[in-house]
Amino acid sequence: MGNITGKQVGDFQANVGKTSADIGVFVSYITAGILTLIAIGLAIAAFIPMKPFGCEDDPIECQNDPHSSECTDEKQRCSKKTQQFWLLWFLFLIPIAVLIVFGSKWWDNFVHHNKTGAQIGGTMFELNTLKDFIKN
Repeated sequence: MGNITGKQVGDFQANVGKTSADIGVFVSYITAGILTLIAIGLAIAAFIPMKPFGCEDDPIECQNDPHSSECTDEKQRCSKKTQQFWLLWFLFLIPIAVLIVFGSKWWDNFVHHNKTGAQIGGTMFELNTLKDFIKN
């Protein structure tokens, strides 16, 4: 067994950083795909009429006095289905997904062109992995 030099340790850390950045790009694409599918699904759901949220078949407060004005208003509100356009706000998940991919691709490009960045990325990956092992 020979002596391990600082250059060998640095090269190892840089290789770990490059590999973890490549894995990060792969995971970011998967995450972006999931976020995009959720956003599209909720956008489609926004146009499907449904009961307003919080409506039950038999509201609890109506059991005591079914002819009260509150009970009548609640029944009237819950009797008609409406479109939930506020679900369209979830379309903001798509630009967030794009930003996640761009950030991951930028980091991958950075560590493949900067050895110090790759060493720092490798050290961060190893420390996070160690932390996860210790926590569990």
